[in-house]
This record gives sequence, structure tokens and C-alpha cells, in this order.
Amino acid sequence: MKIFDFKKILPYFSKDKDWQIIIVLFAIFLAAIIAVNAYIFLKIGKDIRQPIDVEIEAQTLRRDLLDRVLSGIQKKEKQFNQNLQVKPVISDPSL
Repeated sequence: MKIFDFKKILPYFSKDKDWQIIIVLFAIFLAAIIAVNAYIFLKIGKDIRQPIDVEIEAQTLRRDLLDRVLSGIQKKEKQFNQNLQVKPVISDPSL
């Protein structure tokens, strides 16, 4: 048992040529819907991604600023510790 018997269906299509026009118009309609959906999706996707990209950039800038501040503090702390380790040389005034 065949689900689609093309030998029975084919004569209907060969008698009437309107089915070809309908199929072509339907294909054009589907292509237009796909194109509009793709345009909308890309536009909305760009608008959604943009705030996320800005937030990621802001977090990166904050992290860079904190790294610079912490490295500056660490350098000053290291210099302070080195200054503490250096003992002043007191010259003997009697000599």
C-alpha cells in the first residue's frame, strides 16, 4: 500500500497549470517571510547584544583600573618595606 500514488496524482497536475503558479507564489511568500524574520532577528539580536557588550567593557575597564591601583599600592608597600630594612648610618661625631 502506497501512501502517495503519484500516478494517480500526476494527471491532475498536467491538466491544470495553475498549480505551478501557486507553488511558485508560495515559495516566494516563504522566502519573503524567512528574509523578514532573519532581518528582525539580526536587528533585535544586535540591539540585545549591544548593552551586554557595553557591560562587559565596563567590567573590563573596572578590572583594569583595580589592577593598576593594586599594583601601585603593592609597589609603594614594597618600597616602604625596603625603606624600613635600610638602617640609617649614624656617623660618630667624635671622629
